[in-house]
Amino acid sequence: MAKGPRAPSKQSTWTGDSDYLEWNSIQRDEFDNTNELISLLQNGGMELVAHSESKRYEDTFLPGPDLIDALHEKARLMELHWLDVGEYLTSPLK
Repeated sequence: MAKGPRAPSKQSTWTGDSDYLEWNSIQRDEFDNTNELISLLQNGGMELVAHSESKRYEDTFLPGPDLIDALHEKARLMELHWLDVGEYLTSPLK
């Protein structure tokens, strides 16, 4: 669990966090999956996904009619905060 921003001192022999590259890989997979899902839903996939016809009935388990817009917002936020991990993990030097 991250406890906040940290960075090694300039005299440190620390080579960085091994989780940095794994985190970026996971984040990239999630970003790609989100964009692929958007594409599938835009090409007729919304007909195959159970969703409410009104935003009023949307909940955790039943997406609303604006699922595609919500996924676009997710992708936008992921791009906006892509480099935030650098505040918590330092890139390995290797």
